[in-house]
Amino acid sequence: MEKTSGEAFREMAARLNADPADGAGLIEATLTMSALFTGSLNMDNTEQILEELTEIARSHLINVDNNRATAEALVQALHKDAGFKGNRNGYYDPKNSFLEEVLIRRTGIPISLAVVYVEVARRLNLPLTGVSFPGHFLTRFWAEESPAETVWIDAFEGQVLENSECEARWKAIVPGIPFSPGGIGSANVHDFLLRMLGNLKQIYLKSRDPAFSLACCDALIELQPDNKYELRDRGLLYEQLGRPSLARQDLEEFLNSHPDDETAGPVKARLSALIGQKEQLN
Repeated sequence: MEKTSGEAFREMAARLNADPADGAGLIEATLTMSALFTGSLNMDNTEQILEELTEIARSHLINVDNNRATAEALVQALHKDAGFKGNRNGYYDPKNSFLEEVLIRRTGIPISLAVVYVEVARRLNLPLTGVSFPGHFLTRFWAEESPAETVWIDAFEGQVLENSECEARWKAIVPGIPFSPGGIGSANVHDFLLRMLGNLKQIYLKSRDPAFSLACCDALIELQPDNKYELRDRGLLYEQLGRPSLARQDLEEFLNSHPDDETAGPVKARLSALIGQKEQLN
């Protein structure tokens, strides 16, 4: 019997929790996540498009022998030739986070476009990695022996960045904390999913879609079973959806683990309001 999208995600999340980097491939992970919201997982079409993009990039890498030139070749291939660009006019469209949609529409947000760059680079045996940079997800060729020579790619803008440019961005977002390229780790597959789901959760909360917001919480809890803040948020969404018993269960567990949290008071108030409420039947 074929797995549901939820079952497939839970199985994959268990593998990633055991091995955050290699428990699942980046493409499998992002497609499985997308299927929670789209209901489809078209691996064959995705693979075909990625292979085509890899061949475009390969043609630009002839006689390239350093990180800067390699980064420029990837940007030329994917941004200029293939047309992958940031979706400025529809930044908060959930489709920007669904890989198959990104590949078809050639547009997305920083992290979903970074998935495309990292995967094409992997197929070409290039050591490009994602970086959970504050504010704007980036990719980079890390120069461990000489960090100052690290080269970064902003997939959203289609730009190759030097350390100095990244330092300026860092200072604008987190002033007072020194910029240290070596202190910013490369994102593994688990990290990619956490950030993508966090983005989607905020989008669905802003658009007042409790059902899809709940799906984000469910997925985040699968990836971070000890994150009681996601339990709190899920409990509040269960309340909106007319599921008081499930809401009470999550909210009580949150309070048991975080009795002195600054949100404990409002959560207790919601628990009180749930007393006597009955399940809504659809």
